[in-house]
Amino acid sequence: MPGSHVVGEEAASRNPALLETLDAAGQSWLIDPVDGTGNFAAGKPTFAVIVAFLVDGEARAGWIHDPVSGTTATAVKGEGAWYRGERLRAAPAVPIGEMSGSLNYSYFPPHDREEVRRRAHRFREIRIYRCAAHDYLALARGEKHFSLYRRLWPWDHAAGVLMLAEAGGCTKRLDGLPYRAFDRVEGMLSACDAATWQRVRDFLQMP
Repeated sequence: MPGSHVVGEEAASRNPALLETLDAAGQSWLIDPVDGTGNFAAGKPTFAVIVAFLVDGEARAGWIHDPVSGTTATAVKGEGAWYRGERLRAAPAVPIGEMSGSLNYSYFPPHDREEVRRRAHRFREIRIYRCAAHDYLALARGEKHFSLYRRLWPWDHAAGVLMLAEAGGCTKRLDGLPYRAFDRVEGMLSACDAATWQRVRDFLQMP
C-alpha cells in the first residue's frame, strides 16, 4: 500500500506530530511492538504485538499476536473477529454482581479513582492484565464483561476496539461518543454489549 503512513508507539513517543497523520485522509498503520512492556520486562507472559490498519482514521482491520502462545486474533470490519479458527463472541449480559472485568483507573483524578475503587468490590471479579491487548482478547472471547481505561493511546486500542465490535461488543468514550483512533479525550469504557456499557457506566458514576 504505497503512500500509507506508519505510526509506531516508540516513534510517536519521540515525535508526537506523527499522531496527526491519523487525523488525515488516507491509509495508516498503527503498530505497538510490545504491548504490556512492564510485564515483558518482568518476565511475565502477558504481552502482545498489536497492529491496526486505518482508512481515513477508521480502523478497518486489526491483529493481536501473542508471541508466547504463537497465536493471532484477527478482525476485519464487517467480516467478524477470529481466533484459532473460531469466530469470537462477546459474553452474554449478566447482572453487576456476576460481571468480571478490568478497571485500569490509575491515571484518573484522585476523586474518580477512589470512587471506582470503592465500587469495584461489587463486581464478581476484577482482573487487571496491565496489557490492553489481553484485555481486548478476553472481552472478545467472552471471558470478561467490561474494561475501563483513562489513557487512549491509539496503538493500545484501535485494533482491540474493532475486534470487540466485530465480536458483538460495545466501546464508547465516557462522554458517550463513539471511540475513534485519533481521539485525545481521556476515559473510555468497553463492554460486552451496549446495555452492559450503560449499566457499568451508571454504576461507576464516572463523570
